[in-house]
Amino acid sequence: MSSVTRTCPKCSKTMEQGLLADHSHYGLPVRQTWIAGEPRKGMLGGEKMPKGREIKITTWMCGSCGYLESYAERSKSS
Repeated sequence: MSSVTRTCPKCSKTMEQGLLADHSHYGLPVRQTWIAGEPRKGMLGGEKMPKGREIKITTWMCGSCGYLESYAERSKSS
């Protein structure tokens, strides 16, 4: 995790860095990602993901009011 600190825009308390995990893949935690492009309906009724670039998501949570704020991770080259 980074040494960056964030202040909650709702209550001005300190926010904690973390991630939102999806447990739908055999019960194993999988980190959420943002995928460029528009999803389409898959054969079994779910979403068929486009073949675009994937960016991991970092989420910050306020320990006081519970507000969540998510950010796409910046690439190391930017």
